Amino acid sequence: MDLKDLAIPSETVQVPHGKPGEFVEQPVWGLEPSHIAYLLQEQREALEHFYAKAAAGEMEVNDYSVIASQLVDQAPVLLGSILACGFGQPDKAVAEKLARLPFTVQLDALEKIGRLTFAAEGGVKKVLETVVRMMTGITQMQDSPPPSLSGLGAFGDR
Repeated sequence: MDLKDLAIPSETVQVPHGKPGEFVEQPVWGLEPSHIAYLLQEQREALEHFYAKAAAGEMEVNDYSVIASQLVDQAPVLLGSILACGFGQPDKAVAEKLARLPFTVQLDALEKIGRLTFAAEGGVKKVLETVVRMMTGITQMQDSPPPSLSGLGAFGDR
């Protein structure tokens, strides 16, 4: 199979648009590595908070309604950012608008994004482990000085 023909799995979400009772179908996808990097950049503290709760067993990570309700209550901007990524538009303005959708629409989208993300990545625990590794790597990069080019056979060495 030619990879150009690869069909990325998606699901659709009914999103209110225009007048009350009017909806449009919008596709959602699982989160990509670039989305995780975006979320870490934009919502690092909130992600760390939720990871700590999950690691301590204080949050049921397999129940999307519990996750969604905690996000709505404690981190609505993070929820909007996750939704924006799942809708394929990681952008602050989009995240702010999606954070204002009705809760049932947010939950439907989050469930579908979660299912698509975690099925592709091997489950919630594996995704959380990947996010922690990425957070650790970013922290280490921020805390260390840039690498020196001396001794690497740079152009001026010849």
